[in-house]
Amino acid sequence: MFRPTLLVPAALMVISAPAFAGKLEEAQAEHTRLTEDMRRLAKRSAWRGVDASYVKMLDLQDDGVVLTYENHYMGAEAAKALGDVNGTYTRLIAARGVEKNPDTIQWIAEIEQSYGPVELRVDDKFSGGFELTIAVLPFAPDQRAAIQAAQAQVAESRSYSGLLPAGTYKLGEEEFTVVAGPQSVSVSLEPAGKPDRPPRPAGEAVAHSGIRLDLGGGFLASSGGTINPEAPSGLTASGELQGISGAGLRVGVGFELGLTDNIGAMVELGYHGLMGGSAPELEGPTQDPGMAFFFAWAAGTYWVDSLGISAGPTWAMSLGDVQGNLVISDVGAAPTTGTVMAPGVGLGLFYGLVDTPLPGSAASQLGLSLQGGMQLDGVQTMPWAQVAIGIAPGNAGGGSEKTVSGGAGGG
Repeated sequence: MFRPTLLVPAALMVISAPAFAGKLEEAQAEHTRLTEDMRRLAKRSAWRGVDASYVKMLDLQDDGVVLTYENHYMGAEAAKALGDVNGTYTRLIAARGVEKNPDTIQWIAEIEQSYGPVELRVDDKFSGGFELTIAVLPFAPDQRAAIQAAQAQVAESRSYSGLLPAGTYKLGEEEFTVVAGPQSVSVSLEPAGKPDRPPRPAGEAVAHSGIRLDLGGGFLASSGGTINPEAPSGLTASGELQGISGAGLRVGVGFELGLTDNIGAMVELGYHGLMGGSAPELEGPTQDPGMAFFFAWAAGTYWVDSLGISAGPTWAMSLGDVQGNLVISDVGAAPTTGTVMAPGVGLGLFYGLVDTPLPGSAASQLGLSLQGGMQLDGVQTMPWAQVAIGIAPGNAGGGSEKTVSGGAGGG
């Protein structure tokens, strides 16, 4: 069915098309004029005029004008001459997006080899001093200009976001180091009583999130004890359960979730077996002592650089019957039967030795793992330990953040 109302949008499009075309044509003409101005001014080294023309060009993009490689490159030259390293870098990146010219790529690399990104912020209620200073002033004029521009912005707006030459700085009394490259440094000065750390930007990677793996040798023992039908051990007879101990294999696989740069939570599931165990000699029927457990471990973690400390509750369940000897009075020795379920606690240390790419982890590291703990099944205590090669998540944050609280807060 034909609807006359459908003609209204179509008519508006037909009417507006010439107007849009006319506006684009006008913007392109202005772009041509500004390009000629930039060339003329650049020959005279009138860099403020070149910069002003480039800024006007940016507004023309809203009208559909596409800036050329030459536009962005001359804009970068102007920013460099005016001591604006942030503008230089931004415009070079835009030029590279239009044309991958070797000169531009080399220029970008030179900046990245000398500068690093920083985020500086001074809370409005912070009443202490917050002057930005550097320990050793560089000789390069463009680096000096970048520092002076950052100092002026911090003094005026109590913040600065951009590049600074590599070196050791102070914001007020807080010292920080800028390293050349992409690693960002964030420093925030807060009044006393405010939260120590601002919220993490959405989408930013959290340190120490990823897969956990521990594979190595383990030790497992049981103390033995008196079994009776009411004991919560899962064993079915009454008598004295002998203690056994021995070495075996222990393997755990899990995942750790980073909550802050230093604190996380992990869950690990795995297997712990005892092979070649030893037990007192008994008269009567005996069998080779041994145990095999499935375990689960939930732990909180704390990281100091590559050293991780984990602690939390564990739970273990024997796989099949516990193999040992049960001493029953007036009868002699008989094998134990039943399934042991035992809660407990575990403690672990991990030290990363080398970064290791691993699917599912933003960053991971290979290192040494040392763990120990105790299970309790209501009849006996079962200490265990492990020495293993491990994989743990590394620091994926990519930067450092420092927050200082101080100064009397008003209000």
